Amino acid sequence: MDEEKIQIVAFSTNDTEDTPLDIINKYLSGIKYNILKKTKHAIAFTTKFQNFKYYHKIMICFVSNFNKEYNGITDVNCYLIFIDNEKGENKEKIDNILNYINNNCELSKKFFVFLMNKGTTTEIKLDDIKSNFEKLSVKYEIKFLNINNQNDVYNAMKDIFIYSTKHGINNTNEEDDNFYDKEKNAHKSCTIF
Repeated sequence: MDEEKIQIVAFSTNDTEDTPLDIINKYLSGIKYNILKKTKHAIAFTTKFQNFKYYHKIMICFVSNFNKEYNGITDVNCYLIFIDNEKGENKEKIDNILNYINNNCELSKKFFVFLMNKGTTTEIKLDDIKSNFEKLSVKYEIKFLNINNQNDVYNAMKDIFIYSTKHGINNTNEEDDNFYDKEKNAHKSCTIF
């Protein structure tokens, strides 16, 4: 089976409920897929997108410990940041995420910022989020996500994965680096498992 690889690192202001992996699980409930590996902080699966010749091996790692450095954190197609837009205590968490990103991530990659809600009120001002990302001088896109709406979740994640198929990880001369083969390609893997 021919495969192409997608690697994404995700951050969230809420690490107990509606985490990035919870969002991915909602996405998976609407598609055909095969789980390769799953932990509390990472998931890897294969799926085939409509109108694509190859299957895609997708790995998403969720960074929740900002005192730890992760191998492979810069070897990604893009980054996802999920901001729980209904919690008032997020400013400090957002600052921690942005600080970690500035010190550890590949700033030339695109950042997708999801302002999540459950269809109710919001606490965070859009201008504040924009201002924070403009200070980092990164490419970013802000999206609103109603996590109680299955279609919203499906379309948002599908858009990210399709974007990732068009924006590679910038591999070196290695033709097929398997991001689970730690001995052979540790520098090309997101090793949060």
